Amino acid sequence: MPFSPESELRIAKIVPEVERRIRGRRQGDHRARWFNGKGGANFRYAELAEDLDPVATTSGAKFYFATWIPADGWGVDDSTPVSSLTDKLYDPLGIYRGRARGKYSSTHSDGSKCEIVSIGGEWVVQKMEPHALLITGAATADWTASTFTIDGVSIMQPIGGLITDQTPAVYNAGNITVHDVHDWDGSENDRVEAVWNEATDQWEAIQKDCG
Repeated sequence: MPFSPESELRIAKIVPEVERRIRGRRQGDHRARWFNGKGGANFRYAELAEDLDPVATTSGAKFYFATWIPADGWGVDDSTPVSSLTDKLYDPLGIYRGRARGKYSSTHSDGSKCEIVSIGGEWVVQKMEPHALLITGAATADWTASTFTIDGVSIMQPIGGLITDQTPAVYNAGNITVHDVHDWDGSENDRVEAVWNEATDQWEAIQKDCG
């Protein structure tokens, strides 16, 4: 027996809402299962209030709950409000390196942004803006020593990477120290590629201009 026009109209209004709720429940369960196989994890967006070191995974770092909407640009305006300081945020995988909000002056005062979930009463990182791993720049002077500096730095990888220990204003002025682990000699303005060595917390040259 066919539905009446009135019934069909009511169904047309109800079905999209039911589908939306089902999608939301599935997304929430997926975030929780990623950590402990259970549903119901409390998912939030956050911004670091303290530096997070991937080695110090058990000590955690303080953070802010975010009031901005990531879809609108992760709160790129430095005046974007955040809520009061919270308890610690933990990195159980030990893979994230992040910088604190307010560590540098505007316009580089944002802290690392992240997605977090509450597991067993503790907030843990689900995803975070990545730390820069590959950069390129120009040598600021001739060198024969084991270290030299580069300026005009560009972050090559990963997409969206942050240099967490210095601001663009600093490293574009020639203050990124690169370690020459290959005993090369180089000249001023040589283009150099450097990779981050997590084991030693330093930038190491992997390629330079030939000549």
